[in-house]
Amino acid sequence: MAIRGKIKVVRIDSYPMTFVAPDGTPITIMLNKAVGTVTDTAAKKDYSFEQPYGNELGLAVNSIVQFDVVALSDGSSVGCSLDPVDKGTVESIDLTTGMGTLKDRAGNIIDFIQNYTTELGINVGSTVRFTSVFADGMIRATCLRLAGN
Repeated sequence: MAIRGKIKVVRIDSYPMTFVAPDGTPITIMLNKAVGTVTDTAAKKDYSFEQPYGNELGLAVNSIVQFDVVALSDGSSVGCSLDPVDKGTVESIDLTTGMGTLKDRAGNIIDFIQNYTTELGINVGSTVRFTSVFADGMIRATCLRLAGN
C-alpha cells in the first residue's frame, strides 16, 4: 500500500544503460535517476530512495509523493516507486491559450498549459491537481483537474 511522504533530499545522477535492439545491435542511452531521502509524513520515518527518471517526474526537495517501502535482504528498507502528488493554486490563466501559472504547495511558481480550462471549471484561484513534466529545460504542469480541499 502506498505511503504519503515528502522528499527531504534529492540529487539527479546520470548513468549509461545499454539495451539490445531486435537486430542484436547494442544501443546505449543516458538515463537519470533521483537519489535521496523521502520522509513518511505519518510515521515521521526517513527512507533512502533511487527513482529512475526522477528529473522528468519533477522530483525535488519538498515534493509530495506517494511511495512504497520494500525490505531488502540485508534487513534495511528503502522507498521506491515515488509518484508525485502535485497540487497547487492557479495564479494566472489565459483562457484563450490555456496557458498560465500555478503555485504548488512548496511555493514554487510553475508554468502550465491545459486545453479546455473553461470547460473544466479552472479559473484563477482554483485548487488543482496536476502532472509535472520536464520540458524545454524546466518543470511544467499539465493534466490539470479541479481538486477537493
